[in-house]
Amino acid sequence: MESNNRKNKRGARGSIEETNVAKRSNMADCEEVEELDASSFEPSLSDIKEMLVDIKTTVTAILQDNQQLKEEIKELKAALNNNKRETEKLKTQLTKAEKANDTLHNELKQTRHKLKEQIEETNRLDEIYDDLEQYSRKNSLEIVGVPESAYESTEEVAIRIGEAVNITIKPEDIEISHKLRRKNSKPVIVKFLSHKVKTRLYKARTKLKGLKVSDIFPSYANASLQEQRIYINENLTDYRRELFWKANQKKKDNMIISAWTIDGKLFVKTSPDGAPIRIYGEEDLQDL
Repeated sequence: MESNNRKNKRGARGSIEETNVAKRSNMADCEEVEELDASSFEPSLSDIKEMLVDIKTTVTAILQDNQQLKEEIKELKAALNNNKRETEKLKTQLTKAEKANDTLHNELKQTRHKLKEQIEETNRLDEIYDDLEQYSRKNSLEIVGVPESAYESTEEVAIRIGEAVNITIKPEDIEISHKLRRKNSKPVIVKFLSHKVKTRLYKARTKLKGLKVSDIFPSYANASLQEQRIYINENLTDYRRELFWKANQKKKDNMIISAWTIDGKLFVKTSPDGAPIRIYGEEDLQDL
């Protein structure tokens, strides 16, 4: 019995040991597998070298890019500084131009003011000169409508016209007489020694309304001009004659009733019962 028990005990120990051996064997196998797995995932030196080379290349590229960016930033800063200097320069030039413009504007304003004063002074002097020139013509009359072949002397024209309107004109009343050469007519101008004689003849001019060349100069043989009317006008300055012509144009257009001059002064009437209106310039005619 004892011998059997012992055997069983040894057998039991043997089985335990075998079991333990088997466990140790399995654990060893697992560790080996783990070591193999770990060794299979660890990079080799060549892999590490390649990784380092790639990193170095990447870093080098980054550094180059950074250097390029630095250069570009430097260039941009330089361009910005140049633009800033140009802007400041332009601002300075603009400020100078504005000051110069203000100066020119003020000079132009002063020049316009002076020009206006000069124009006003010129107009005033023109009026004075025109008045003086007209005053020198105060004793002169123009006889229009007498053909050259109808008379032998210009004095004869004045004397015969006077007879036609019942005004006695003597040769000694005439200071000078001659023909005027104008574009469409050749009137006779007569300057009298006396303003009274000139005024009497001028006031009697309305009596010529029913008379013709043939009535005053019976020997005149040109039938085509025998019925031509004769007019007496004051000897006006160029400016006043132009103004008088424009007034007569308004009369033809039925814008005024009548227009006439007295001692070089122009008057018009806009209605039969209206008062005479003195015309000093073209603006007055336009305002009628």
